[in-house]
Amino acid sequence: MGAKIALYEPLTINLTDWDNTGSETNASSLEFPDGDGYTSIAVAPSASSNWTINSVQVNTSHVGEGTSFNIGELSYAINGSSADSITIRLKDNTADTEIATPAVIIFEEKDDNSNYEAWIALVEVGGTGDDGLGISRLESTWTNDSSQWSDTSPADSKKTLKADLFGAIVTEDSSDSDQKSATLSYPDEQIYAQIYVAEESAAITPGAAASSGAGSQVLIVKDNEVASVAGMNLVVVGGSCINTAAAKILGSDSPVCTSSFTDATGVGSGQYIVKSVTSPWSDAKVASLVAGFNAADTSNAVSKFLEGTVTTDAGTEQVYPIVGA
Repeated sequence: MGAKIALYEPLTINLTDWDNTGSETNASSLEFPDGDGYTSIAVAPSASSNWTINSVQVNTSHVGEGTSFNIGELSYAINGSSADSITIRLKDNTADTEIATPAVIIFEEKDDNSNYEAWIALVEVGGTGDDGLGISRLESTWTNDSSQWSDTSPADSKKTLKADLFGAIVTEDSSDSDQKSATLSYPDEQIYAQIYVAEESAAITPGAAASSGAGSQVLIVKDNEVASVAGMNLVVVGGSCINTAAAKILGSDSPVCTSSFTDATGVGSGQYIVKSVTSPWSDAKVASLVAGFNAADTSNAVSKFLEGTVTTDAGTEQVYPIVGA
C-alpha cells in the first residue's frame, strides 16, 4: 500500500574503519532512512578521538558523550563508544530514551502536511524456547503515543487498539503474556472526514422515521451497517477503495481502487460518477453510487447529486464532467 519498512538495531561503527576491512578509511557521512529515501549526516575527524558529527563536536573516547538529532519524524542519538567509535541508537518517541533492543520501523506515505510519519514496533526479546520473540508495544510519531488515540477493546480486555491521523489502526494482543503480538492495518491513502454543512433552518435527524414528500428525514449509516437498511433505497457516498457498499454496487466484494476503479466506472482523475443499480441488498429497491476519483472529486459528486437533476433510475449512470463528442 506504499508504506516502507526499516529494520533497526543499535549499531556501533569505527569511524576510521567503517567497512571493517582494516583499510583505515575515514567515514564521511551516515545515511538514515527517512520514508522517502535517505538523509545524510556529515561526519569528519577534527582531532584525536574527536569527530564533527552533524556539525557537533563529539569526543568518541568519552563513552556516553554525544549528540541527538531528528531524521524526518524520528530521533536518533550518537554517543562515543571508544576511541574513534560511536554507537547509534533510535530514540523512543514517548519517553525520549535510547532504544537498546531491535525494532521495526513502518514509514507511512507522505501525509497532508508533507511529512513521513512512522510507527515503531519495539521488540521484546524472548529469553527461552517457551518465551519467544514478541512485541513490547507500537508507538506512533504522530501523537507521542497519546492516550487519546489508544483504548482497550470493549470486547477483549487483552487487546489494545490504537490509531493515527493517517488512518492506520494497530491492535496489540497480549493474550500470550510472554509473547505479545501486534497487527497494523494500513490504508491505501490518508483518510479524511466527509462533513456537510447546512443552513440553520435545515433539520436532518438520523434514525427517525421518514415522512412522504418534502422534508423527509434521512437515515445515515456506515458501510458496515448497510444490512440494517437493506430494505430501503440507498445513496452510497464515497469511493469503492474504502467504502465496501460502493464496491458492492460495482459488483465486487473487495476494495476497488485507483486504476481498477477507473476500469470499472470510466472515472479518471478530476471526474466522478452517479451510478444507479438494482440494490444488491433488495431486488425491489435502488442503490445509487455517488463517488469521485479522489476526495475532492467525491465532494463535487455530492454537490451535483444535491442539485436534484441527476437520474437515479436503476440501470443508469453518468460520468461528470460530461465530455462532448
